[in-house]
Amino acid sequence: MVYEEVVARVTIPSPTPHFLPDSISGTIKRWEMEKDSNLPGGTAELISPYGPGEKAINGHQLIHRAQEMGACFGQRHAQAMVDSVPENWDYYIPFPGTVFRPPPRYRYHEDRSKPSFFGHFIPCLKKMDGVWTIELQGLHMVFFNIAPGAVRILRPYI
Repeated sequence: MVYEEVVARVTIPSPTPHFLPDSISGTIKRWEMEKDSNLPGGTAELISPYGPGEKAINGHQLIHRAQEMGACFGQRHAQAMVDSVPENWDYYIPFPGTVFRPPPRYRYHEDRSKPSFFGHFIPCLKKMDGVWTIELQGLHMVFFNIAPGAVRILRPYI
């Protein structure tokens, strides 16, 4: 499948050396980081993860497509970039190179009989009231290709 719609190019600063849990809206203490990106900073392309005519994909599809396209920037890249996102951008930008899992108490239904729908989460840059913030989005959610706020991902520009 071809997903080559390049929207823009941007320079991503070198990733922050440490994960900063306070950079995410809300608290994520005791969350487990299952995967983290080792990509360096540099020039990146803002691209669409959707195929022709697609209006939505789920988080697992988003991760798979990002891996296929080498678009696996992560949490530390989002932290480095949050204060320098171009003002005219109006996109929702997932960083699928980092995957989190919530604390055990959120992984099961109250009676502990079966897993809950809370599984894995990825950091995303989101513009709210003109300010860019980082939030976690569950892979069980649907990512829409609807403006404003259409989902776009970043991949290294080679």
